[in-house]
Amino acid sequence: MKYFEIKELNYRQYTPINVEVVGGSRPRLVLEKGKYKIKHFLKSYSHNSREIMAEFLASKLGLLADFRVQKTWIKTFPKPLIDFFSNRYQKKLSKDWKPIEALVKNIFPRGYNVRYGFNIVNSKPTEKLKLSQIEKAM
Repeated sequence: MKYFEIKELNYRQYTPINVEVVGGSRPRLVLEKGKYKIKHFLKSYSHNSREIMAEFLASKLGLLADFRVQKTWIKTFPKPLIDFFSNRYQKKLSKDWKPIEALVKNIFPRGYNVRYGFNIVNSKPTEKLKLSQIEKAM
């Protein structure tokens, strides 16, 4: 059985950029990497770390099924990012927040219109939804 080791993000390989992103409610940062400036999302969690694990597992299952999905890695934060997220998102982070995040590539796929769950059911990004509500709206 294959296991996955969670390593610290090598933040020096990335450059933070400002990108207007509509949708989603989790604390995040957009980064570029390398000569071709490949965009990545660095997303933490608001409620509990299951949000990160669900994103990671969905990515792995999608890749196994040969779907064109975002690639996701789980990483821990280096000290500068712990400070950044703690200060910038102090109202969004839970009291027992741990510095863990999903590093996501292919978050802006060309030729695809990305829709978030709250857009599908016409709710607010902060409103908790049941899967049955999203299924009914689809």
